[in-house]
Amino acid sequence: MHPLLLSLLLVAAPPPRAPGVYRRAAATADGVHLALFLYLPERAEPGAPLVVLLPDLGATHAFFDVAGHGLARELSARGFEVATLDWRGSGLSETPAHPASIEELLTQDLPALLAGVAAPDRPLALVGWGYGGAIAYAAAAGPLQARVRSVVVFNGVVDLDVPNALVERMLAETAGPLDLARRLSQPAPNRKGSLFRVLWLHGGTLDAELGLELQSSGLATLSSRQVADLRAWMQSGTTHLGGDYPALLSGLRAPVLALDGILDNWTHPEFAATVRNRLPAAQLRLYPISRFEGFGEDLGHVGMILGPCAEREIVPLVANFLREHQGVGP
Repeated sequence: MHPLLLSLLLVAAPPPRAPGVYRRAAATADGVHLALFLYLPERAEPGAPLVVLLPDLGATHAFFDVAGHGLARELSARGFEVATLDWRGSGLSETPAHPASIEELLTQDLPALLAGVAAPDRPLALVGWGYGGAIAYAAAAGPLQARVRSVVVFNGVVDLDVPNALVERMLAETAGPLDLARRLSQPAPNRKGSLFRVLWLHGGTLDAELGLELQSSGLATLSSRQVADLRAWMQSGTTHLGGDYPALLSGLRAPVLALDGILDNWTHPEFAATVRNRLPAAQLRLYPISRFEGFGEDLGHVGMILGPCAEREIVPLVANFLREHQGVGP
């Protein structure tokens, strides 16, 4: 069957009701076909909003669901209905003819995901990871403000003005698109292991076999436009995301749980820390994730959302926060 016809059939299919994991498809307003993923729990949490997981830039939904593990599986097992996607140009989603921007993930891909899996008035909880956290903040402060009941962010980027030498060098050396799977497989300068291991896994907080699987199937290519966006953001400390970002965050009204892994080498905690100065204090709970704060181990970029410590300590913290605010309007 032609892929376009198949995607139209998937979109036209009635919403599933039986527990399980469903792959669906949707077309964005500018005509890009996206792969969507819906997780329906065995026992739904009464009154819970739809939990929307937003992957990092350059990552597929596999980081939320790989080999039966991940945030999507864990939250669904706790009674939450969960939806996520592969951003345009990643995973099973279509790569547009033009170089995709970061802004389009907010203005095109996220609306298509919601239209494909939820009623227009369905309450939402946005959970973002890395640059997906920046998109969660922008959406909750802007177009989705009336629907968002809570926001959870793992090292979400707010001000990208703190130099990260390895990432800065990677962007500076890239003239066009950046193939993360290929680039991150290279050895890290003056470090032990690949760039992926140093920047994403923090040396070994995840099973080696699982790490290799994610490195080969979970990473995507950043478009030349996205590379330029990131380079400009890092050099100037400002960007256009949903408007005057991050200044627009002062208008965010939903409760926020911001989790910062102090040894995340990909999106340094400093990128996220200025959220203290941007969000109303009453709306923010900021957790630095480290042994000093009482957690079992220091966590890298992936370890925040996947792995033994995430399952044991981070997921229950997130689930309790979502339950606490599921009936609270913004």
